Amino acid sequence: MSILAITIIILGSINVLRMAIFFILSDLYDMQLASSHIATGQKSAKRHPKFSIIVAAHNEAKVIERTLQSLQHIQYSNFEVIVVDDGSTDHTSFVVRSFIKQNKTKNFFLLKQKNHGKAHALNQAITKKAKGKFIMSLDADSIVAPDILARALTYFQDKKIVGIASNVRIINTNSFMGLMQTIEYLMGHRLKKAFSVANMEYVIGGIGAIFRRDILFQVGLYDTDTVTEDIDLTLKIINRLGNTDHLVLFAPDVLCFTEAPMTFKGLFRQRFRWKYGRFQSLFKNRSLFFNFSSKYSKLLTLFYLPFILFSELTFLLDPLFLIFIFYISIVTRSTDSIVATFVFYGFYSLLTILTDEHFRFSDKIILSLVSPIAYVFFSIISFVEYLGLIFSLLNLRGIFGNKKLTGKWEHVERVG
Repeated sequence: MSILAITIIILGSINVLRMAIFFILSDLYDMQLASSHIATGQKSAKRHPKFSIIVAAHNEAKVIERTLQSLQHIQYSNFEVIVVDDGSTDHTSFVVRSFIKQNKTKNFFLLKQKNHGKAHALNQAITKKAKGKFIMSLDADSIVAPDILARALTYFQDKKIVGIASNVRIINTNSFMGLMQTIEYLMGHRLKKAFSVANMEYVIGGIGAIFRRDILFQVGLYDTDTVTEDIDLTLKIINRLGNTDHLVLFAPDVLCFTEAPMTFKGLFRQRFRWKYGRFQSLFKNRSLFFNFSSKYSKLLTLFYLPFILFSELTFLLDPLFLIFIFYISIVTRSTDSIVATFVFYGFYSLLTILTDEHFRFSDKIILSLVSPIAYVFFSIISFVEYLGLIFSLLNLRGIFGNKKLTGKWEHVERVG
């Protein structure tokens, strides 16, 4: 057997083992939540501290009213909504003003500024207008569950928790692209549960991210020199404050819903930005790698952060992995290896779908019917991610240089 074949088999085995371990850890996280007041709500908060929800928007006239309607129906007594129009050239501000006037929402506000980018817009809202003890960021194409703030508050009863990532679901699932990303997000949430229970979480995504206000000021708010301000902020908090006494985690019952890219071009632009921005943020916070300080989780600094770079390196071999599978099938005149791959990913997807606590039974049936072709979905996503990796490597100067950004927005095509 060639060295290449042995290498591919070893890497494949590591991936299977990794997925199995993370699946077990995610179940452990579910059990921990089920036995705590966070999930059961048995220990409700006596006070209702204020939440400030910040919606940074740039040319979002098509979808922002839907977002505002969602926020209007939040079942919580003490919150405010601050929309920051970051130099829109469409009717975003007009739509927001009209909504506030028609609905007489005294806790909804509009700020306008020249185009400086999302991070700058969030910082402006936090420093100039926000009064809440907790700060939540929300994309202008997203909506929230009515109980989002009440559920979020139960997590923050633990004084160690400084930030939580919402459970983001796909809105437009009635298409191939939407269905593909729905299953992908479900698998990703499994991983985030595992990261939380192992204290390896390092990304509080921008959709429905909630932080303590004093923590944001303690670290200097959002930086503006990366294309993923959410990843950058989370790593900055961990880097400066540690993650043993200051926890960031995934909150599976804090629900947000967002639009998914509906074209391969849009999906590529999104994934390239995510991957490129993550490289930028990891480089900025490279002092975390192999850091033995007691204020950091060793699983994060000694294992998972280095493993991220190892995974990206081995990801370059993915085309060889696929070629090897087809080569074996042709040489042996057997499709066993291909079938086994489909069965593994299909079974893993099916377990994830059936154990999800938020889908209706009818939704689970529909998703279960497409789980046998889950590997096709993952192959398409992997191809897009692979292109994102290649383009990131071709732009290393921007990763290592961290040039100041100039207010550029990267939008998913809005369906509305």
